[in-house]
Amino acid sequence: MIDFRYHLISIIAVFLALGIGILMGSLVLGENLVDQLERDLAGIERRNDELQAAIEELNAQVDLDASFAQAVYPHLVGSQLEGERVVLFTIEGTDGALLDQVRTGIEDAGGTVGGVVTATSKLELENQPTRDELALLLSSSAAEPDELRSELASVLGTDAASLATGEQQDDEGPDAPDQGGKNDLDALMRDLQEADFLEVEVSEGDQLITNAADFMIVGGAPEDPPFPIGSYVLPLGTSLGLDAVPIVAAESSASTWQLVEAVRDDGDANSVLSTVDHADSVSGRIAFVLGLEGSEDGVIGHYGIGPGAQAIIPEMEQP
Repeated sequence: MIDFRYHLISIIAVFLALGIGILMGSLVLGENLVDQLERDLAGIERRNDELQAAIEELNAQVDLDASFAQAVYPHLVGSQLEGERVVLFTIEGTDGALLDQVRTGIEDAGGTVGGVVTATSKLELENQPTRDELALLLSSSAAEPDELRSELASVLGTDAASLATGEQQDDEGPDAPDQGGKNDLDALMRDLQEADFLEVEVSEGDQLITNAADFMIVGGAPEDPPFPIGSYVLPLGTSLGLDAVPIVAAESSASTWQLVEAVRDDGDANSVLSTVDHADSVSGRIAFVLGLEGSEDGVIGHYGIGPGAQAIIPEMEQP
C-alpha cells in the first residue's frame, strides 16, 4: 500500500517541475521578445530619421520655390491688368485671407476691384417662406432650392455679362431708353440686398459693373460652405463665360468647398471660364492675373496643383 506522504511528495514534485518549466520558458521567450522589440524600435527610429530628412528636404525645396515665385512675381504680373476693373462674386464664409490675396493680386497688376457681390447664407433656402420670397423677387415658378439658386445665378451672370460687353443700355436719366440692363440689374440687386440674399460692396457714387469689366468668382475656406455652392457657382460662371467676358474662378488650396473642382468637372463651365485652385499663394496670384489677361483673348485654362490642373501658371506669350 502506497503511503499518503509518497502521494504528497509526488504531487509537490510535479508542481515544482511545472513551475520550473514555466519559469524557464518565460525567461527564454521573454529574452527573445525583448530582442525583437528592440530590433523593431531601432528600425522605426531609422525610418523616422529618413522621413524627417525627406521632410526637411521638401520644406527647403518649397521655401526655394516660394522665394523664386516671389522674386519673379512683379515681372510676371507687371501691368497685366492696367486700367481693368474686376468685379468679384463671392460667397459668405469665404476665407478673408483669400479675398485679401485676390485684391492684392489685382492691384499689383494695375487693376482695381470694382465691387464685391456676396451670396449670403440665406441662399441655403432652408424653409418654404424663404424659397417663396426669392421666387417672388425673381418672378419665378421654381420651387426647389437648387433651381432657385441656379435661376438667380443665371440672371445675375447674364445681366452682368451684357453690361460688361456693352450689349445693354447703361445710361441713366429720364431720357434713357428702357432697355433693361443696368437699371434692371440694379433694381434686382437692391431688392436681393434688402432681403439679405446678397451683400453688395461698391464705392459710393460708382457703379458696380462697367463696360469691359472683368470678373472673378472667389470662394473657399477650411469650414463647410453655407449652402450647396455648385447650384450657384456653375450657372453664374457659365452665363458670364458664354458672353466671352474675362472670368476666372479661384479657390484656396486649403479650402474644402471643391468650388474649382466642380467647375472643372462640369462640361459646360470648364470650357468658358478659367480656374485657379491655389489662389492663396504667390504662384496662385500670378495664375489668376495671367488667367484673366488670357481670357480676354479667349484662352481658357485650369491652373494650380489640384485635380484637373493643366499647369501651375499660364504659359507666357513669347515676345
